[in-house]
Amino acid sequence: MTEILHINPALGITRQGRRHLERLGDAADKAIQGDRHWFERHPGRQHRVRLASPAEVEQWALLKGIPLNPPPGSGYYVAVRKVHADYCLRCLFCSAAGNDIDVSEEEAAWVFQRFWGARAVLGERCA
Repeated sequence: MTEILHINPALGITRQGRRHLERLGDAADKAIQGDRHWFERHPGRQHRVRLASPAEVEQWALLKGIPLNPPPGSGYYVAVRKVHADYCLRCLFCSAAGNDIDVSEEEAAWVFQRFWGARAVLGERCA
């Protein structure tokens, strides 16, 4: 279960919005599990870049007010940093559609650092 379900009431999200976020959390968990499996298959890596799942985009839209649809010619991506085996940090960002996501550790780390703190950032249990 994702930690974003502990929503700060100061964000102004309605009760209905919180329930919707909980349902989205279940769907986003599949992407998070995918991150865990990816890091298991790549034990020397701490960073990765991947396409954002629709559930993740909708979560960020509700939490941070980003548009559900990116600008024309763009897409949403997630930069992931494995903090330890059970915990990852993720940041969603918008970039040109069709960008290569099969990048090196150094490139993925650079992307994560570039968007860390500048965009929506969520910590997730990867286990």
